Amino acid sequence: RLKNNKKFFIHTPSNWCKEGYLKAGFRDEQVIVVPHGVDENTFHIISEEEKIKIRKEYEIENDTFVLTNIGAMTENKGVEILIAAYGILKKKIDNLRLILKDQSNLYKVKTDYLFDKIKKSEFNKKYKIINDKMMNDIKIVSNNLSLKEIKNLYSITDCYVSPYLAEGFNLTPLEAAACGTRILVTKGGCTDDYYNPCLGYQIESKEKKINDSYLLEPKIDSLVSILEEKIINKPDNYKIERSKYVNKNFSWDKVVSKLKEEFRSKLK
Repeated sequence: RLKNNKKFFIHTPSNWCKEGYLKAGFRDEQVIVVPHGVDENTFHIISEEEKIKIRKEYEIENDTFVLTNIGAMTENKGVEILIAAYGILKKKIDNLRLILKDQSNLYKVKTDYLFDKIKKSEFNKKYKIINDKMMNDIKIVSNNLSLKEIKNLYSITDCYVSPYLAEGFNLTPLEAAACGTRILVTKGGCTDDYYNPCLGYQIESKEKKINDSYLLEPKIDSLVSILEEKIINKPDNYKIERSKYVNKNFSWDKVVSKLKEEFRSKLK
């Protein structure tokens, strides 16, 4: 009944989500796409002196190259793929570190479960990526974080990596970019709506249908090659540009204005 109700509308944050509603039978004009926003007063570039201080608090050396993902450890986030890629690269790049957020208090998924799963996999038998050195250089953040602490993690990160399988919007890479941090996200999903080359790079993927749902399969060889050849220990000349890009196009002021405009047009 809702599909045929001309006064019923759905707000969704990405065209990826919209496709799901259209496949469910809703009309194109019923589904309004307005993205989420970033609080520029919270997520912004900090000074090099501040970064050095924060890295010291996390016991991370200044010459260390940091990859980070603080999303939930649910299967759709692709953290397992990130850990595998990190393990491959760690064998060749000694100054590489990985920061992950253990959100077992919310989602009941611990990093130990992921490491154990990878350790038993055919992938690990082939590449032998799980070892003491690799494990020791992974920083697991277990406590709940304030917005300031999240900003600090983004700010000491050299590349925020999100090889997701399915997301509604995926806000964390955009927040990281607002802090000047390079991002690496799956191509073909919701982040296509906000991706710009100044933000970083996209991981090649292919679409996979599971029952009535569609997921992306980010290609690990694409993830590894982009990190190794274009990101790790390579100069980054776009910190200021990417922060400005996010603030200009995805600030909450900009997003709320667009949402108000859509509501007004639909309520006429």
